[in-house]
Amino acid sequence: MFTITQVHCYRLQVAGALDEDDLSRYCPAGVKVDRTGALTTLAQVHADQAALIGLLRHLHNVGCVIVLVQAGPE
Repeated sequence: MFTITQVHCYRLQVAGALDEDDLSRYCPAGVKVDRTGALTTLAQVHADQAALIGLLRHLHNVGCVIVLVQAGPE
């Protein structure tokens, strides 16, 4: 069973391109960024649930359309 404080690996996709400076301020260290077509993928996002929600809120607040949030293996 998972608890709220456990760190997991996530992959996020948003529509459009994200600003590099903005990503470095708000993403956890080690996040891999891939821009393919009209999507930006953030892979290897290691975060607990609170950090993930904070990142999602930030992306939403700057106008990003969140396409995918997926938990999974690194």
